[in-house]
Amino acid sequence: DFLIPPKPFRREDVYPWRFNRELSFTRRPIIQYEDELIWGNRQLHHMLRYTIDLIMEGKYKARSPKLKKLIGKLSDIRGNEFNSVVYQKLSSIDGLIVRERLSKVNGKKITDENGNVLGDIDVLYIVPEKRKIVVGEVKDFSFAKSPYEMDQEYKRIFVDGEKPCYMTKHKRRVGRCETTLRPLYRKVVSKACYVCQ
Repeated sequence: DFLIPPKPFRREDVYPWRFNRELSFTRRPIIQYEDELIWGNRQLHHMLRYTIDLIMEGKYKARSPKLKKLIGKLSDIRGNEFNSVVYQKLSSIDGLIVRERLSKVNGKKITDENGNVLGDIDVLYIVPEKRKIVVGEVKDFSFAKSPYEMDQEYKRIFVDGEKPCYMTKHKRRVGRCETTLRPLYRKVVSKACYVCQ
């Protein structure tokens, strides 16, 4: 039955409306017909470029630990580069005090009530004139190519599942920052540089 692929493939890998299917012609451009193999050189070239793009964008569904590690490193590099772009843009605005990739706020690690580390703050900026501190979460999302992808992207950002979504994690960090910074809110102008070290 064509709709029930062998392991390790999933049912979704044969649905033509799904993007990034492992059993798509784009990913597997060689056709076996009786005792012949049929392919086109252009399609092979396209498959190679497409696969490299999936790896570079962090969308390739890797199985080997080495490839998973490589994709993770590439995603980290891409994320850090985008974070730096956002940081530079904010730093170019007069009157803002901007810091990036903070693991500590006011000299304390960002942890929950049980001491579990909640992760870094991507960008934090202070508007001294308004006595305002803004905690920013920076994510470099690629464009979704299908309604299913759009739904998955939405859920990753806003809907908790087996893992907390980005919004939940960000709210936890912001909550801890508010607790840590509350004593300094009134003195945010004089304490700004210390807060952001």
